[in-house]
Amino acid sequence: MPPNTDKHLSFPQVKYPIFRDANPKLAQQWLKGKRIQDGAEDLWRIHDCLYDLTDFISKHPGGSQWLLFTKGTDITEQFETHHLKG
Repeated sequence: MPPNTDKHLSFPQVKYPIFRDANPKLAQQWLKGKRIQDGAEDLWRIHDCLYDLTDFISKHPGGSQWLLFTKGTDITEQFETHHLKG
């Protein structure tokens, strides 16, 4: 749904992504918008809490690349998907 619309959203907590309509549509541009929108300030946001995972990057069982790529974003959904509750 376009920004500045007067229609009601089914999920008001879901925001229209920043830079979604920017050209060219590159992954780097999308990620830049996500970092701005998520406001994680060079940290990782999980369940509205900010975490500094810098010291854990080299120890992450899934590898360091994913954590480096997602630094500064909200990773709640991915965290819940890959980390089962016991």
